[in-house]
Amino acid sequence: MPKLDALLQMSRHYGSNSDYVLAGGGNTSLKIDDILFVKASGTTLATIEEDGFVAIDRHRLQQMWKKQYSPDSARRESEVLADLMASRIEGQTGRPSVETALHDLMEYRLVLHLHPALLNGLTCSLNNRSWVEKNLGEEAVWLDATKPGYLLAAACRTLLETAKARSGKCPQTLLIENHGVFFAADHLDDMAVLVDGLMGKIRKAVNIHPDFTPVPSRRDIEPILRQIHAVSPDTSIVFDANRGIRALSDYSGGEPEIRFPFTPDHIVYCGPYPLYTNEDRLTEDFRKFVQTHGFPPKAILVRDAGLFALGKNEKMALLSRDLFLDEIKILAYSKNFGGPRFMTPEDIDFIIHWEVENYRVKATQK
Repeated sequence: MPKLDALLQMSRHYGSNSDYVLAGGGNTSLKIDDILFVKASGTTLATIEEDGFVAIDRHRLQQMWKKQYSPDSARRESEVLADLMASRIEGQTGRPSVETALHDLMEYRLVLHLHPALLNGLTCSLNNRSWVEKNLGEEAVWLDATKPGYLLAAACRTLLETAKARSGKCPQTLLIENHGVFFAADHLDDMAVLVDGLMGKIRKAVNIHPDFTPVPSRRDIEPILRQIHAVSPDTSIVFDANRGIRALSDYSGGEPEIRFPFTPDHIVYCGPYPLYTNEDRLTEDFRKFVQTHGFPPKAILVRDAGLFALGKNEKMALLSRDLFLDEIKILAYSKNFGGPRFMTPEDIDFIIHWEVENYRVKATQK
């Protein structure tokens, strides 16, 4: 196998920085001639080794664009997954990232996909596209929210081809609404220039920041949670309290500011919907939530207390907390760009039932 030093260095550098990558989010790739080395689904960039990448035959992968897939979303994604797995070099056993085809479309050796909260404050905002067009111009291309998987790759293919026909070269920065960003470059130094340049421009436009200053709190409500029938005895619960959490949990009147997820990663790790309640209504509201949605909440905000994040084990409970805090960051940053834009109910439902994301959760739990 060719040496993947540059790919490993890039993956670990950005993957170990929580400002860029949380949990199993983000993915990377490297092209060497006719082979694409792409992150395996469920692996973690911060500690990834060579066996955390899957070697793909690019010729086989590109044959997917000549096929006609089913109009039914579940069947289509199953067919695409089968072809993606069949594009692996003989002997490869890992499951390639669902965004493998998009990595291949970007005509540079290295591709880096990230979901930074600062950047997603822009991509998950009401004025996202207008800000990008005004402030980035030809530096980046923009794609409106699109279902992940094959439809996302197909939309990006059209977008990249159109941009290349106009400018003469494939774009190096691709911003996707309610998703994140793809960077592409031939060398690590060039990649750093792209990342630092874009993040620097967004940072200069931000005056409203999240406030995570600790606040006095009480976590004695946890025993009540454990008494609720729907919470398994081995469920882990992580508690947190700060000004950002308190502002959400202590809202008065109207709707809370975060009712829906910003990106697919938030659905995967902290659930599509948080539960807002108080101590007196905790048991009743929890059970109503389960009756309504068919699953328990992973993020519970209790007035005068704080955030209780639930998970199958301690690792998953911590991820639930971290990803909900990420949503609070995005909410604050989005206010610099016209306010928050959440995922649509249709897109939320797609992610909830998408086999790819269910696989990623199972892989992360190990």
